Amino acid sequence: MADKTCAYEGCNEPVNTPHDDTVCVFHAPKENKGIGDEKFNRLIFEKINREDYNFKGFIFPCGLFFRENGEYNNKAIVFKKDVDFSFANFEGIFTRYIHGIDPLDINECVSFEKVEFLEKATFEEARFSKGGINFQSTVFHGNADFTGVKFGGMVMFSHSDFKKSSDFSESCFSNIIIFEGTVFRRNVSFKNSIFTGVSFNESVIEGYADFIDTNFNGWASFNHIKLSKGASFANAIFTGQTTFHNAYFKNSIYFENNVFKNDVGFVNIYFDNASKFYFRNPNFSESTKENDTNTIFLYFNGINFKPMSTFFEKILVNEHTKNKVIKGYLVFRYCDLSRVYFVSCNMTYLSFFKNSLNQALFIANTWSHNSDNILFFKYIRQNIIPEENFLRAKRKVTDKKSIGKIETDYAIEELKYYNNVSAIYGSLKTLSDYAKDYQQASRFYFNEFEMKRRHLEEQIESSKPKWKIFRWQPCIWFNQQRKKIFSRYLLFFSYKVLAGYGEKPLWSSIWFAVFSIIFSFVHLFSGLFKQTRTPLQEMQYNVIYLFSDIQTTQFWKDFVESLIYTVSRVLPVSYISTSPTDCYPFTTLGKIASVFNSVILIILVIFIGIGLKRHFRRF
Repeated sequence: MADKTCAYEGCNEPVNTPHDDTVCVFHAPKENKGIGDEKFNRLIFEKINREDYNFKGFIFPCGLFFRENGEYNNKAIVFKKDVDFSFANFEGIFTRYIHGIDPLDINECVSFEKVEFLEKATFEEARFSKGGINFQSTVFHGNADFTGVKFGGMVMFSHSDFKKSSDFSESCFSNIIIFEGTVFRRNVSFKNSIFTGVSFNESVIEGYADFIDTNFNGWASFNHIKLSKGASFANAIFTGQTTFHNAYFKNSIYFENNVFKNDVGFVNIYFDNASKFYFRNPNFSESTKENDTNTIFLYFNGINFKPMSTFFEKILVNEHTKNKVIKGYLVFRYCDLSRVYFVSCNMTYLSFFKNSLNQALFIANTWSHNSDNILFFKYIRQNIIPEENFLRAKRKVTDKKSIGKIETDYAIEELKYYNNVSAIYGSLKTLSDYAKDYQQASRFYFNEFEMKRRHLEEQIESSKPKWKIFRWQPCIWFNQQRKKIFSRYLLFFSYKVLAGYGEKPLWSSIWFAVFSIIFSFVHLFSGLFKQTRTPLQEMQYNVIYLFSDIQTTQFWKDFVESLIYTVSRVLPVSYISTSPTDCYPFTTLGKIASVFNSVILIILVIFIGIGLKRHFRRF
């Protein structure tokens, strides 16, 4: 009777009689192997020496160190043909004893350090225990297949060399994985993989890098990485803090539909001339940061974005919980945003303090608005940028710790005064003018002047008298009001109230109507002659009898005559069959009022003209 062979598909090894009647010693579970770890490892190395590299489904009960003869001091093994570790289970752990290092820090499940795979290496669906997995300085000359692998311990691929395609898709890394200094010379895929913590620092990917649907379930570091043929991070989830410092991006880089639960830093990224950068539709989920505030920050610092090749699209805020709105800010600092596209974004959450916005392209974006006051009335001020809100937040807190946190989170250490915000509004106004979007330009112009007015107001309110004797509170208040009246602040305040900084012709029209009514009453009470009446009759009323007079028809007829006279001081009224000379004041007070009447209404007419010209300048 022929010897019975292993039931595992593709295995021709004899069954492990008498310990197991179905599978060989390599596929038998640990309790059915019937041999010690040392003998098992010897059998493995005998297979390697025979160049039999079929380890599919093997169960390794002890840690394994792939050196020739299994000894630490000999050279690493070279696998000369295809190697198959698919579905293998590495259960054991061994301890490497290195002088000066605690053995507890270097317990390993398996070590392929400096091993060379001359042909294809397959680890599909392999399972590694919680010990360290060492692929340091390993060379893969053929394709490397790590799809669906479960890594239980820390994985080291540092300084390895993948000369052909490598596939880590759907793998799970339950501990930290290190790819520092690793070279991927062809395409590499981490699609649908799960990382607990990963470092790609100083690695080079010369092919296309696929991180689609990857879950970075912990910190991730891509510092100094080089992506030569482009990469896609579409639908990837970033749970821990992530950094792309000094990375080198070539060709197209995609960040689309990503979920961000922690801060991400893009610092000093380099783009070559062929680069395209797409950042679209990020989703901001409930924060995993310490001292959770449900605010996520994506920092872009010191980057020279390539013009006409950089796209930020659909930057919005998503609500993920019933009681909390998760906010995400894109914070740009010291970046060149010349001819960078911002399309369909909620600009409330993009911060441009200390950037070059020369010819940046804003298309179909939305802006937030604030409720503000003018005298005793409320109005809506539109196109508010986040820097203004940041500065307001700083003003609301007093302790240095809270102020420091706001400055650090929003990267606004140098944002001290409202004139800093005014400069950003000015840049946005210029961009809107350049794009011929005059409505947006009007709003930015209004906000620019409003920030200048507030800066003047803050300077006055923060100033103190030189002499301590005048630092009594009423004296301080009186000094502040004096400075407001006899300074540029009064001009800014008056310009805002009467004309909305030249951008609100409706406001000027309302004031024109209000002042016309006021001066009409003044003329009635100071006295007017009506020349067309026979005999010549004066119109003059006493304030004391105002209540009874306004109930008469004659009063309102005279009021209409007075109103026509008031308006005729600045506008022609010949179209209503009257003349400016039909009425004239006969008292000194009336003559003085007429002068003020003319000056104020002329100013308001000018403001109306300025506002209309700005609103309809495209004509």
